[in-house]
Amino acid sequence: MAELEMTRGLSALTDLVDDVQRYFMLELEGGIAAHRGRPESWAFVGMETAVALEQLEFALGCLGGMRSPLLVDCGAGLGFIGMLARGLGFRPVGIEISPRYVELAGKLLPWAGVAEGDVLEYGSYGEADVIFYYGPFKDEALQERFELKVERDAKPGAVIVANRKVSDAWRASPGFELLRDGGAGSWIFRKC
Repeated sequence: MAELEMTRGLSALTDLVDDVQRYFMLELEGGIAAHRGRPESWAFVGMETAVALEQLEFALGCLGGMRSPLLVDCGAGLGFIGMLARGLGFRPVGIEISPRYVELAGKLLPWAGVAEGDVLEYGSYGEADVIFYYGPFKDEALQERFELKVERDAKPGAVIVANRKVSDAWRASPGFELLRDGGAGSWIFRKC
């Protein structure tokens, strides 16, 4: 009976987070569009909570029981991924370019670890156990530059959860192992 109640509670929570994401996606920055003053960057792209949870759980399972792994969320927005990651036992760090989003994340989800920064300038990818992103750039050349930086800077053993990926360079490299092809531009792979 307790398991059924927990399942219902989790379902209600994921529905609520999805509703909040839809609101922000459609109301806060004008929908799935570029940030004001930053036409190269997406303002908000929501992801179904159940899909994000499944990806985070899968990535956690690839770490062999590591306790409190560091997760870097690139283009963290309001901190939804960090919130979910914290609940699974990660230590989340979110990188977000929009000061407005960072301020809101600090008020809504302070434990999500969202800080202001540029994912192209971030210098600590090499410390992360998991790097998560949902294609932060509208501009595909910048998106590819970002992806190559993450892949170059990640430490051996790091798991990369890549949603809306534009570069396939990692596939030709013996330095990466495909863990799961999620289809529709979504992959989870490990740096060897």
